[in-house]
Amino acid sequence: MSWRVTYIDGTNVQSFASLGTAFTAEGLLKPNNLITANSRMELREDTGQIVRLSPGAEFQIIDTPMGMRPEYYGEVTILKKNTNCGKYRTSCYLVPVPADEHVDVFMKPGKDKNTDDFLVFSGCMAITEYDEENRAYGICFVKQGEKVTLSLDPNLTGPKRYQVASTSPISNTEYDAFVADYLDPRKWQ
Repeated sequence: MSWRVTYIDGTNVQSFASLGTAFTAEGLLKPNNLITANSRMELREDTGQIVRLSPGAEFQIIDTPMGMRPEYYGEVTILKKNTNCGKYRTSCYLVPVPADEHVDVFMKPGKDKNTDDFLVFSGCMAITEYDEENRAYGICFVKQGEKVTLSLDPNLTGPKRYQVASTSPISNTEYDAFVADYLDPRKWQ
């Protein structure tokens, strides 16, 4: 698994020295280095998976029970998500269903404390986590066109820690914002 920066708004990504020590001279992201997007930033994995970060969003490669995987935080879009499951920092792991399906998902902190929003624009995604003994457990499925808000109780452990706070269809306004902000190629060239 290797991740490369392919776009930074207002920056020439060919000049990798400007990206800092989190990247190799070839522009590959080094594991365990947190990067915070100062402007729109796009990263691509060698499998074709695309991650688009809003300003202030964060990305790093961390060691997980499944090996080295990406971890995200902030307003993050994943396009062509495949079997390489990643983790939204404040909640859980994202798994396409079936495992080889491509999923397009937008994640962000929820409006209430200890909540996260997951909007699936294509495909179907399972949200999972690991307990204190590194055993996986499922939390919920999010189908195409759905928005799920998860709530976290930091005082609890294991499966009791997470609850589905709400499930609703993605609104037309949310679809339009997703297309304008994350799919419009003029913003990512």
